Amino acid sequence: MFNLEKEIKKWKISLRKNQSLEDGYIAELESHLRDEIEQKVALGESEEAAFNEAKNSIGNSENLAGEYFKSDTISISGRPPWETPFWMPELVWNYVKVALRNIKRHKGYSFINIVGLSLGIACVLIISLMINYELSYDDFHEKKDRIYRVYTEINRPSGTMKMAPVMFPLAPEAKNIPEIEHAVRISESTKSVAYSEKIFFERISFADPEYLDVFTIELKSGNKNSVLKNPNSIIISEKIALKYFGERDPVGESFKIDNATLYNITGVFKDYPENSHKRMNLIASISSLNENNYARFSKWTSFGNDYTYILIKPGMDPKVARDKIENLVDSKLQEEWKQRYEMQIQPLKDIHFSTFLTYEFAKVIPVAYLYVFGTIAIFILIIACINFINLSTARSAKRNKEVGIRKVVGAGKFQLVKQFLSESFILTFISFLLALVIIYVIIPEVNNLVKTNILISDLLNWKFALIIFAVLFLTSLIAGGYPAFIIASVKPALVLKNSLIKSNKGYSLRSLLVIFQFAIASFLIIGTFTVFDQLDYMLNKELGFNKDEIIVLSIDDEELMKNPEPFKRSLLNNSSISGLTFASGSPASGSSWTDNIKPVDKIDDEKLHTQVLVVDYDFFKTFGIDIISGRSFSKNFLTDENEAMIINQTAAKKLGLQNPIGTKIEYWGDKVASVVGIVEDIHYGSLREEIWPVIFILNPTGNKYLSIKINTANSTETIDFIKEKLGEFSPGFPFDFYFMNEEFEKFYKAEMSIGKLLTYSTFFAILISCIGMLGLVSFLTEQKSKEIGVRKVLGASAGTIVTILSKQFIKWVIIANIIVIPLAFYFAEYWLDNFAYRTEVNYYIFITTIVVSIFITLATVAYHSLKAALSNPVNSLKYE
Repeated sequence: MFNLEKEIKKWKISLRKNQSLEDGYIAELESHLRDEIEQKVALGESEEAAFNEAKNSIGNSENLAGEYFKSDTISISGRPPWETPFWMPELVWNYVKVALRNIKRHKGYSFINIVGLSLGIACVLIISLMINYELSYDDFHEKKDRIYRVYTEINRPSGTMKMAPVMFPLAPEAKNIPEIEHAVRISESTKSVAYSEKIFFERISFADPEYLDVFTIELKSGNKNSVLKNPNSIIISEKIALKYFGERDPVGESFKIDNATLYNITGVFKDYPENSHKRMNLIASISSLNENNYARFSKWTSFGNDYTYILIKPGMDPKVARDKIENLVDSKLQEEWKQRYEMQIQPLKDIHFSTFLTYEFAKVIPVAYLYVFGTIAIFILIIACINFINLSTARSAKRNKEVGIRKVVGAGKFQLVKQFLSESFILTFISFLLALVIIYVIIPEVNNLVKTNILISDLLNWKFALIIFAVLFLTSLIAGGYPAFIIASVKPALVLKNSLIKSNKGYSLRSLLVIFQFAIASFLIIGTFTVFDQLDYMLNKELGFNKDEIIVLSIDDEELMKNPEPFKRSLLNNSSISGLTFASGSPASGSSWTDNIKPVDKIDDEKLHTQVLVVDYDFFKTFGIDIISGRSFSKNFLTDENEAMIINQTAAKKLGLQNPIGTKIEYWGDKVASVVGIVEDIHYGSLREEIWPVIFILNPTGNKYLSIKINTANSTETIDFIKEKLGEFSPGFPFDFYFMNEEFEKFYKAEMSIGKLLTYSTFFAILISCIGMLGLVSFLTEQKSKEIGVRKVLGASAGTIVTILSKQFIKWVIIANIIVIPLAFYFAEYWLDNFAYRTEVNYYIFITTIVVSIFITLATVAYHSLKAALSNPVNSLKYE
């Protein structure tokens, strides 16, 4: 069977027997031969017949030189070169054909280029999709540009604290400010929700009726003007409707809240988009809250999970509205509080990045992370472009004769530049198509990793059309521009005389580019190690109490909270339960009260803002918290319940108490208690925050959180037992629990995601850098082929050759690390300073990075080095 490629190969071998025909001439002749074959096959001839006719038309090797130039002039341009238009479709098609032919001819080189570029482009587009997703938070609200959230600054001598909650009565008063169109409240609360046999704890948002006028929520059923008008009305999301009612229409049905109050379902709304700073599932009318059931209803100095949003009228200045809100609050406060509270506003679009606020209920991320990963994306693309440059220039010698011949027959430098840039664009476009496949495959993993809802269809909007065009254009220009101008600058006289001297021109630049590549890769390796080191520190640091083997239940049954002892005794009958305690909060629960306290005998001192935990007698024993001075609460002291207090070390220090035991502390306005004990500091929340001063008050009843220490060896049976007992003592209330250690891990979800993203980014950066290393190794082995041949003839071993070729790369890797380590150390320290409790930047990270870099380099260099070392020196010296 006729094999066209095999016959062309034999024909080329026959041409090489004529010493006057060099590789550059033969390459042009092959190009002409293939053009002739393509034309004849298109007219219906067989490949064999077309090959024979084309071969005969070119002629024999003895007379080929003259015939070649004639054929080249006619076939390539069809007209004198100086009459060629600036840009013609025929010329473009010629560029495309030459580019595709070069890609086909140099499959390995093209494959490496395409893979490197496709990985770089894929990284850029995926990270761009992630950044765009984060920036798109709350875009779906039609009035987003006029919506602002009010937040509170609390000024104390010890510093300023900024928090998201504001006073509950603020919004109704702010409606009267002329610049404000609407002011609405959202009050968050977790309550038991029951319908028929289904009962769960749900997060309920109480909101003003105007909430639906401010925010864009699509009601599937219900009247927008009335769904939140009446007390005990509630609208629910599609998700909740499906959860409780299946496919039935829930409007007109009722939920039983806290096993006591019926709430009428007046509407169903479409689920919030994932990219919303707050995704609410149940919205109840705020008129359901009143003076009798809501302690903060009319208090201007009391704060909880209450948030206020304002809609600024079109054309009005938000700063003026803020100033008037500040004046309004001042008018409601006593003189002593006016300097303490200051009201600020923030645009709706900024809420997703408001990591500076405490008691934040929104999903937030540091905006710095967007800059970090945007920079990483650019660096990865630059690495890919560097690879293209290195690989192109490494193989430039193969095309010097082609360029020389083209110049002899009339091709101008700019024409050659356009040809090489067109090849670069075609390679980039093919890489882009492969990048789309890569993105399609890994997008589900990215969504799972960072909890986003990115779709590949997001690339179709106009923003990404511009990004894609910019990436393709800049990548083609950056990656192909340098090689194009260098190769197109070849002097034809030197080429055609076979006297082009191989020099180290450009070698230094290529060396610097590879150093830059590995500097970036080393920086990412150090960053990855640092993130995981801090993560390991946070997950394993001693917190001052035992968080393992503890589950936490939220109890909403007031009757059970009033008399918890029988329930506690029934649970302790199980041998797998070694301790339990009721408290107003538990570590990692996010639930705590705050108060301003001071020693009774220090009249003029500023009050200390503290966390307050109301606990029972077993709290410290269950959590294993050490009493370092004094005693714990005891049933032997009848006055402990009303007159005793335990404080932590931080509270003692900030109160300035040298001997705290016996000190009388004023708290909750007019209450006084004596300090009977001091406990060691415990981390109640995230290690990002410093330990608060904490006071512990004894009250064995009325506490919501039940923490139970269990034997995890048979946790399933123990949890089933607890559920059964809770059903007996608290019928009609849901059973919901979490493991405390898992709850602590949730504090660091952002760091976990960042660590994984850095790992993937580092992997791609190293992979693409290794491809660039292959290109430079190829270049060096080609440049040093005769040197290697001479060394082998003189007796050098393969090991010696490999060492000579490898040591240069090792030197570059070490230089890259020396350059980047101080910079990486600075940024590692800067990032770790965001945590109140942090690890140190350990020296082993830098040593490991250097070792890993060297190992990767040796593994990459090994193939080409061994191939060069084991090659036959005759092949490189036969023309000398």
